[in-house]
Amino acid sequence: MPELDYKHFNQHAETLLNQKASPVYLFYGDEFLCKTALEALLDGIFNASHGRLNYDAFDDSPETVYDILERLNTYSLLSGPKVVVLRDSKIFYSGLQTSDFFEKAKAAFDAGDAKKASGYLLSLISKLKLTYEDLAEPAGRSERLKYDPDNFGDDAWVGKILDYCMDKRLPIPPAPDSADLLQRAIEKGFPPGNHLIITADMIDKRRTLYKCIRNQ
Repeated sequence: MPELDYKHFNQHAETLLNQKASPVYLFYGDEFLCKTALEALLDGIFNASHGRLNYDAFDDSPETVYDILERLNTYSLLSGPKVVVLRDSKIFYSGLQTSDFFEKAKAAFDAGDAKKASGYLLSLISKLKLTYEDLAEPAGRSERLKYDPDNFGDDAWVGKILDYCMDKRLPIPPAPDSADLLQRAIEKGFPPGNHLIITADMIDKRRTLYKCIRNQ
């Protein structure tokens, strides 16, 4: 489907009961707006008689895509549409710049949300194929993280986030590598009435997966 801004998407969602929904949707950007748009879409796809009996939501992980595709490629035993949601996906992270991660991490840190800030920093560490040991000493840390102090100031805040991660024993996530698998499944198509919805905070529009979704 064509790319829609938030205002025009609401108009689209309101008319879904009278027209065919797209097999795949991607919501990206502000977390609150993405959640609001997701609920509006679900209300449009599922009417009162169907309810949300054929609905599954998954949090992102390297193994998640296999469970998602299994459900999407299976015909439902229940009548009505089937919807599978991949929440807060990091599937587009591999093509992003380090500054994208630092911008999000710094904003979360300044807002007092250490948990959210740690998620962005750990995703960057994964992308750069680093370990906690690589970053244990402050000397050389900014070079390893490709940190630009001109844009983000003193990197003491990065050290505080790292301390939080290590105190909480948060694991460094494996680098996402399931984009090609998901793209092939979308291009092949799902059984009629099955829909995939992806939400993400950041995306790389250069990726062929994004172009594939946009062309649905």
